[in-house]
Amino acid sequence: MKKMVEVEDKLIKEDGLGLLTATFFLAGTMAGSGVLALPMAMVGTGPAELAMLVFFAATSAFVGIKLGQCWVILEERYPEYRGQVRDPYPSIAEKAAGKIGRFAAITCINLCLYGAGCVFIVLIASFIKNIFDEYNLELNFGIWMVIVAAVMIPPCWLGTPNDFWPLAIGALITTVVACVLVMVRLPMDVVDPDHCLKEIPDLNTTLIGEHSTPNFLGIARAFSTTMFAFAGAPNFPTIQSDMKDRRQFSICVSIAMGVLLCIYAPMAAVGYFELGDAVKGNIVDSMCNGNVKIAVECLLLAHLISAFPIVVNPPNQFIEGVLGIPKNFTWKRVVFRSFVIVGLLFIAESLPDFGSILDLVGGSTVTLLTFVFPPFFYMRLVDMSNQSSDWEQRKASIDDCSPLLNHKITISLKERLFCWFVITVGIVGGVCSTGVAVYSIADSNFKMPCYIETCR
Repeated sequence: MKKMVEVEDKLIKEDGLGLLTATFFLAGTMAGSGVLALPMAMVGTGPAELAMLVFFAATSAFVGIKLGQCWVILEERYPEYRGQVRDPYPSIAEKAAGKIGRFAAITCINLCLYGAGCVFIVLIASFIKNIFDEYNLELNFGIWMVIVAAVMIPPCWLGTPNDFWPLAIGALITTVVACVLVMVRLPMDVVDPDHCLKEIPDLNTTLIGEHSTPNFLGIARAFSTTMFAFAGAPNFPTIQSDMKDRRQFSICVSIAMGVLLCIYAPMAAVGYFELGDAVKGNIVDSMCNGNVKIAVECLLLAHLISAFPIVVNPPNQFIEGVLGIPKNFTWKRVVFRSFVIVGLLFIAESLPDFGSILDLVGGSTVTLLTFVFPPFFYMRLVDMSNQSSDWEQRKASIDDCSPLLNHKITISLKERLFCWFVITVGIVGGVCSTGVAVYSIADSNFKMPCYIETCR
């Protein structure tokens, strides 16, 4: 008993993120680019998208809690993980599934978060271009992406989430205000669609209010888009490891998912029921031009700029560890992270289609990192408790252990069955949505790279 008390005391740091700040980090990191595509996702599924959002929110909370409990188990069993760790998610994967698990986690995290960074560059450039176009200051879209990448390089030099916690608060607040403005303004725009038609030439007003029948392609696209909206799992261990008391992470992730659901569901419903099949891949593009649209774009711009350094931080920290770059601020970190942004810029210039990048990232790596890996790693670590008498033995009856707020870190038969259900849904849905995303990218309507054809 005395030994366990000593271990628990070591799980609490003197400094670090508090419960509220960590919750802001979780919600602020996830609430952003994904919410803009949810109305379009609802076109492919119909009202069933609302049920899908509830399912994903609950399931993401579940797997987030399991992932957090995996980290607590690691800190209990291995003292080397109680300090600052650059690669918490891959460390969980290695202890649960060996070198193969670590390699799979590293590959998916890098593809997922760097892919999200590419999406952010495209969106930031798009919003800036729209704002300046309002004032007749037109500039090539590809050039705007270059400017965005150059501006985002210095903030990415910051070390860990604990160094830029104000950005997380700003990211969440700006997103909430922007979504409220969209939901208030969009019904007003629909009242006068002809006015919007003059401002948005490719807006098909005949489709406003029309709802097509859901089909397989639409459902698969909606799956990957919705998964991307809850794509926070790769950042979870990084944020948790910076908390004062890492055992409180389950509370943070539960609150964060509830906040996201309160944002996502109304946004998807308003866009779908007001515009129907006329809604665009980015809901902001469906708004009439004017001061409100500019305000929304500025707020979302602030969110994306705030969230960008948080999103690309985990893979940066891991690769720096592999390359032997010191944890303290040095010129090596500056060079490496600047080089990363240049690489993301090249990818963004090559694939300037927001929806296609989002679907590909959401359907493949996000599915594995959010649906498949956390419950599998959790079961493995719990089952390994009998390998050492010094480790806490984790057993449970069939009736205990809530699938959500389970502080004892034990696993029951019901919870184990739910873990396998989540894994199955993730694999099947991920394969389908990834195939659809690849098909969309290969489609003839996909945009040419900006350095081959001028992006206007």
